[in-house]
Amino acid sequence: MLEIIWVGVVAFFAASLRRIFRGPTSPGWRWRLEWIVAVQRAVLGAMIDWPPPRIREVMVGRVGPLARGLDRVDEELGGVPCERSSMPGTSPDRHLLYLHGGGFTLGSIASHREVVSAITTHGHLCGHSVAYRQPPEDRFPAAVDDVVAAYRGLLDSGVRAEQIAIAGDSAGGNLCLALLLRAKSDDLPMPACAALICPAPDMSLPGKSWDNDPSLDYLTRPVAYSWLRHYVDPDQYEDPLASPIHGDLRGLPPILMHAGGGEGLFDEIETLASALRAADVELTYHVTPEMPHVWHLFVGLIPEADDALKEIAAFIHQTTQEKSA
Repeated sequence: MLEIIWVGVVAFFAASLRRIFRGPTSPGWRWRLEWIVAVQRAVLGAMIDWPPPRIREVMVGRVGPLARGLDRVDEELGGVPCERSSMPGTSPDRHLLYLHGGGFTLGSIASHREVVSAITTHGHLCGHSVAYRQPPEDRFPAAVDDVVAAYRGLLDSGVRAEQIAIAGDSAGGNLCLALLLRAKSDDLPMPACAALICPAPDMSLPGKSWDNDPSLDYLTRPVAYSWLRHYVDPDQYEDPLASPIHGDLRGLPPILMHAGGGEGLFDEIETLASALRAADVELTYHVTPEMPHVWHLFVGLIPEADDALKEIAAFIHQTTQEKSA
């Protein structure tokens, strides 16, 4: 742990000196974003050869003011551990099923608690964060099985599909698409909508944007591959439940999708947007210039994160309201 703290401290001061003498890495970046991206990139690079359980041990969840303002209780949906959150004293009739990111290997309910709290609060929703199984203990398709089981469990609890929105970031966005594909093949009712935050649609990571200036994003292709090798085998990359870009996307519910203009995954998200439009999916696609991968994680720290999560909450609130009417 001390090793990682030291790496972060060095990256912080190096980024500060670089900005003082050379200016911002990207023209619109504030100091805080400069520091966040530099420290995140350095820390993830330092842990590239660590086994996932060790990485998860040092990852600390941030409980910000939004999460502290919610009632949170442990629950099970379809036998899968989850955390339910809602505003105190309320019983919302619309629900968010959230699938956290982290390369399938190192995220958690805790690491994404403030993101879920923001969407839940602004959207007046009941949030359900899913603790799906992770590698190396449980490889593909265990995570897919768990998120489908959680969705079935929410339906079995009496919540109607049109009252449910699903959302996820990065690997969680991938799992959202896998859930929708499985729901379609299993004849489950589709949720009202989905919000995909910088989703990873193709496990082969073919986009040329990975080769752009690496200082614009904290997530690099070598780091991403170091996580994915624990989750899925190369001969499974074209399985639609691993790489949803290869699936039949027709018939999916309305989708809001976000991408950062500076992220390595950008080309692959662009390809997914084209595929969704070709499949006649109702898609709202927004690219925020200069932003790194899943800048939403920095809610409360940079205004771009707050604005993005408010947009997601408004989309979910409006869509579920229309579908439930």
